[in-house]
Amino acid sequence: MSSEKTREWDHFTEKEMDYFERQYFEPYRSTIAFSEWLERKDCLNASKKAKVLDIGAGMGEATQFLAQRFSNANFTGLELSRHLVEKGNAALRSTERTNALLIEGDIFKLREKEFGPLDGIISMQTLSWLPEFKTPIEKMISLGPRWIALTSLFYDGPVNAKIEIQDLTSSTAERPYRESFYNVYSIPLVKELFFDHGYTDFHYDPFVIDIDLKKPSNGGMGTYTERLADEKRIQVSGPVLMSWYFILAKKKKN
Repeated sequence: MSSEKTREWDHFTEKEMDYFERQYFEPYRSTIAFSEWLERKDCLNASKKAKVLDIGAGMGEATQFLAQRFSNANFTGLELSRHLVEKGNAALRSTERTNALLIEGDIFKLREKEFGPLDGIISMQTLSWLPEFKTPIEKMISLGPRWIALTSLFYDGPVNAKIEIQDLTSSTAERPYRESFYNVYSIPLVKELFFDHGYTDFHYDPFVIDIDLKKPSNGGMGTYTERLADEKRIQVSGPVLMSWYFILAKKKKN
């Protein structure tokens, strides 16, 4: 990945590995809600055949959930970390799942010939952790899928926020803290980018979580929920309000 602010992609703490591994046993509410949303938006269903690329797939925990739910579709998960790809493919083999596979690759170096024709691209909880949104989305578009669906941090207004985190509860070999982005991107600007490339059927909805999550005991980054006066839940991680949205951009049918 072309940024000095990105993480050490093959060196994960026990806490970070737990984040990936837990989903194999209990899918996160956001993953379940996103799969239901994709079905409502007529992207995927149990009987529809489709070829889908999942960008930023981690250990494939969400990829395998989608592959199980949409068993007639074929999923390729793209992940930068060789370590996660190897562990994820081993986990997929243990489930005997035949319609999902992880491969090592970089979102900033996508090439159409590597994947062939795609029906769709999904990218879950990845975009906001990259330096910016324009190049990654243009790379996705360059592969020519019929639709692109994203989950990330967005704002329903003409404002972008670039947020750089230094988490002192976790360290690396180079420094006594972990650096990462928690960027929040403007939905109108993202919509304009898609429109400029012919993806003019555009939809977005906020993800509102339906369970309570505890605050990390160490005070570091990690999503937890707070209740408002009307009992609505908001999601927070460290000092950042986690404004999750689902976004879908489709090419108009001729």
